[in-house]
Amino acid sequence: MAKIVWPKLTKKAARALRGSIKKWEGIVAGTIEDEGPDNCPLCKAYMVSFLNCGNCPLAVFDPDQGPERGGCAGTPYMEYDPYSKDKGMAAAKKELRFLRNVLKHGEQK
Repeated sequence: MAKIVWPKLTKKAARALRGSIKKWEGIVAGTIEDEGPDNCPLCKAYMVSFLNCGNCPLAVFDPDQGPERGGCAGTPYMEYDPYSKDKGMAAAKKELRFLRNVLKHGEQK
C-alpha cells in the first residue's frame, strides 16, 4: 500500500475543510442533504469550473488529475449514493472520517 501524502493546509483550506466536515456531520446525522458543490465549502472556496478545482487540498488525492484539476475522484465521496440508505450512510461516514484525517494531518505539518 502506498504511503499517503497529506496536503499541508493553508488557513483558507483549513477553514473550508472544517465547513465541509460540518456538512458531512449533518449528512451523517440526517439533518443536511448533499447538494454536491452547491453546499460544499471546499468547492465554494476553490472550484474554478466544472472539474477544475483549483488548489483544493482534496484534488491531490485524484490519481488521474492531481493539483489544480480533478476534484473528489480520489476520495470516499465517489462511493456516496444518497439513494441507497445503507451504502450511502456507510460512504458518508467514510467521507467524514477521511475529511477529519485530512484536517488532522494537514494541520500538523
